Amino acid sequence: MTYDEFIAYLRQNSRIIDDFISKATTYMNTQNEQQDPEQRRAAMDIEFAVDGMRRQFTSDLYTNLHGKIARDHVNDEAAWIAYLEENDILDSVSESVAEMEFE
Repeated sequence: MTYDEFIAYLRQNSRIIDDFISKATTYMNTQNEQQDPEQRRAAMDIEFAVDGMRRQFTSDLYTNLHGKIARDHVNDEAAWIAYLEENDILDSVSESVAEMEFE
């Protein structure tokens, strides 16, 4: 499974990405509000920063899972889906995102 296929699978089968973006946006907006008015970021800058955080999160998740898929099946979407389902990965990651706190 490629990274793009992985992202599409996450979007179709969970709220992990949406929940992460929501938490990251709340965090960035809170941090921004604590800045002096002249140092605050524009909404577009916050959106760009949140997207970078999302890319890093999903890339790290993909890389971690990639290492757990049998070497001869890393490009096999069915093998990825089987691994994700057998190990309740989406539920586990979803819970982790729900408990996530940014600092």
